[in-house]
Amino acid sequence: MKGKASESRRPTPTPLPPNLDMAVTGLDDALRSRLVMEGGAMRAFLSASMNGREVDFREAAQNMNFWSFNGTIGMADEPLFVAARGQAVRVVMQNDTMFPHAMHLDGHHFREVLPGGGLGPLRDTLLIYGDESREIAFVAHNPGDWVFHCHMLTHAASGMMTRIKVLA
Repeated sequence: MKGKASESRRPTPTPLPPNLDMAVTGLDDALRSRLVMEGGAMRAFLSASMNGREVDFREAAQNMNFWSFNGTIGMADEPLFVAARGQAVRVVMQNDTMFPHAMHLDGHHFREVLPGGGLGPLRDTLLIYGDESREIAFVAHNPGDWVFHCHMLTHAASGMMTRIKVLA
């Protein structure tokens, strides 16, 4: 009875309209980028850029930096890529470490590009195991500079951080 009384007092809510910002289209003409993860005690990088100069893993580790993205420790001077607002983007992430990394993109949601070309569920974080490569796709709909980092925050703090830029 409780359910029937409740139904008589208010109408059934209408469904929300589709959120067009979540659609991932235009993948054939998408901007393509690559993010290579390196480092960690079990598979140290030979060298990486830290504060504008090349260092070996030992020097980086002495400064509490153990990880790099595309050969750069911490936030790079230049974004990983610059996308126009509304542009489709595809990013291949290659984990050349022995550790899993939960890759998180601020400001956007993405879908994993599955083998065969299909798209997975909507996410903002994707776990990538050691020696694994995964690809994500999204439409850059939110202008600004957005951090792209390992969501294991000690990994981000010790080198696994970059940014993307979406033009207004």
